[in-house]
Amino acid sequence: MNNEEKMKQSLIISIIVLLSAGFYLQSCHNNDPAKQRQKELALLNDYIARYDKVHGVNLQPSLSGLYYVEEKEGYGDTIAVGDRVQVWYNTYLLSDTLLVDTNMPDGHKYEPLEFVVAPPGTSSVVEGLNEAVKNMKAGGKAFLIIPSQIGYGQNGTYGVPAFSTLLMDVEIYKVFRASEGY
Repeated sequence: MNNEEKMKQSLIISIIVLLSAGFYLQSCHNNDPAKQRQKELALLNDYIARYDKVHGVNLQPSLSGLYYVEEKEGYGDTIAVGDRVQVWYNTYLLSDTLLVDTNMPDGHKYEPLEFVVAPPGTSSVVEGLNEAVKNMKAGGKAFLIIPSQIGYGQNGTYGVPAFSTLLMDVEIYKVFRASEGY
């Protein structure tokens, strides 16, 4: 190995060590749940203030903390607990607006997410989405702001860090009524 190759290898190793140290220090700093939650709430409050100003509204959360913005009213009856729904969605992180999950990549609708709307605390999807669809009708569209306490909480999930507020675009594709036996 010549001197130039040794210098390149040394530089690469130095960069890896520095990045590793930075990630380690960052992770140590971010392990305090109270600080993580404070950071989430600060980002959320700032986002809501900017959203209100841009859209000329005064968003108010539900009792659970969900912010629900109807973009298009659907048709028929409002969705109820026990109904099975199919939805199209995009999910972003509030912290950096990174798209973390979708069933409409590049605007193409593939397989809709299907779930049975459940009572609070018993849903197979994040609680914020479960709550929101109970405000919607077939064909309706909504924008949701889902704080971590009704999202993935303090544990997070693949691609979603702990204490992350989610932004969701949701469209109700189909509704199968429990009262009709699906």
